[in-house]
Amino acid sequence: MLIINSKGKGKTAGEIEKKLPEFLSDSIPQKERVLFSEIMRKLRNKIGHGDFEAVQQLLEQYRQSFMQDFWFDEFEYSIENWTYGNICIYLDEALN
Repeated sequence: MLIINSKGKGKTAGEIEKKLPEFLSDSIPQKERVLFSEIMRKLRNKIGHGDFEAVQQLLEQYRQSFMQDFWFDEFEYSIENWTYGNICIYLDEALN
């Protein structure tokens, strides 16, 4: 989704946090867009490394930061699925 130049040995040194906020929806306040981008980078990395416990912690951090007033209907989906769905909505808007 983003063109990222590695800074040697595959490290991207914060480029997602610099570039992704510019594409995020206006419904996310400007000062929270960097936090969103940081959580997304960490989440991507933890999923890639199979660190399930850290993924759960990051999803909780995301819920605390971006889903405070959200009503989770656990009869339809799990809280984890609601969280991933919410993330996907913002990333889909950014991609569009």
